[in-house]
Amino acid sequence: MSEKTFLHEDNIFSSLILKNEKDIISQKTNLYTEEELLNLLSEQIQHLMVHDREQLWSLFYRLDITDESLRFVLNNTPSEQQSIALAKLVLERQKKRMETKQKYKQDPIEDEEWRSW
Repeated sequence: MSEKTFLHEDNIFSSLILKNEKDIISQKTNLYTEEELLNLLSEQIQHLMVHDREQLWSLFYRLDITDESLRFVLNNTPSEQQSIALAKLVLERQKKRMETKQKYKQDPIEDEEWRSW
């Protein structure tokens, strides 16, 4: 993947970090198929594995991907398939986040009095 592509608007990691996962993963928007999203994530993960591993681990941390799941993938997946396996971890984690947000969704506060505090 070229540097230009990596820094392009399809930088899925940036969107996920900014908590726009609803725009990316939601079935309602259809921005990407799940396969396209996995491929984009995999390409970006592969790029970071080669060029900036520290940044990659930082992104995994910010996305709340557990060390245990990362270790499992890295220790039990052939190296040529690791980026796709890690992309699947990211996607599954984001789906769980969205489910949790929906489950515990709170209605907006309509009482303006709370703002005067």
